[in-house]
Amino acid sequence: MEDKKIVVAYDGSSYSAKALDMAASLAKTMSASVVLVSVADMTRRMNSDVGNIEMVEAVFRREGAHALELGKKHAAELGVLVADVLLEGSPADEILKYAQAENACMIVVGSRGRGGFQRLMLGSTAQSLVTYSTIPVLVVK
Repeated sequence: MEDKKIVVAYDGSSYSAKALDMAASLAKTMSASVVLVSVADMTRRMNSDVGNIEMVEAVFRREGAHALELGKKHAAELGVLVADVLLEGSPADEILKYAQAENACMIVVGSRGRGGFQRLMLGSTAQSLVTYSTIPVLVVK
């Protein structure tokens, strides 16, 4: 029997916390494992005024690692053990690649994230996941 994995896109926002709540509940029902995935969004470095790219990238990695720590604490409060993975690149692309490589049964994402410019209906990462994923995507409001 194949291990069922639910991948949760987690950026530390209240929407990603709601996504984790839903994933934890589903995981218990489905006897699935939960993997928190945070992405150090290296596409943002192009918009940075800071000249030292390595320093900017290190900040993005720290932000991602911090989000994962928050997620693990929240999961512990929910009574769910989680694995965590920090990826680098474009959030939607990296989450999709990871979920496909891990044969995830589902991706759970908040309807919006921490991005500065928020779309009218869905955040850009959630929209991209829904549009391009071949794996079922659950968007949590």
